[in-house]
Amino acid sequence: MTSNLGSECYRRSRSPAVSTIQALARSRLPPELWNRIDEVLCYAPLAESELGEIVARLAVESSHRLQAERGISFAIDASVVAQVLQSEPDRSLGARPLRRAFERLVESPLATEIVSGRLRRGTRLGLHCDARGRLQTTCLA
Repeated sequence: MTSNLGSECYRRSRSPAVSTIQALARSRLPPELWNRIDEVLCYAPLAESELGEIVARLAVESSHRLQAERGISFAIDASVVAQVLQSEPDRSLGARPLRRAFERLVESPLATEIVSGRLRRGTRLGLHCDARGRLQTTCLA
């Protein structure tokens, strides 16, 4: 189980005491739940570069699924990573919102292209974002 309980401590201080974070988390959970947690680990917020790596991994996983299901694959460039990160500027929720942003900015437009019949089995795409942040596709094969 993961949560962002205690993330507000990092907004107040760059390196809050673990005891402060745990006390805040404990105050937010009912005793019955807190008592079922075997160990509490505290992690610092993810760096922008780490969030970018997560977006890149989301793209690889998504491309593999699409390849397995429809025979279509894609690769993203740094502009797509930047656009996904820019579209979700609130870092207080960690990386979870990035998946939704990736779905909205990459997977939904690709799904529209597939349903319309413009993308067929065997297609390999390169994806990038233009200056306005719109997804652009380049057929690689």
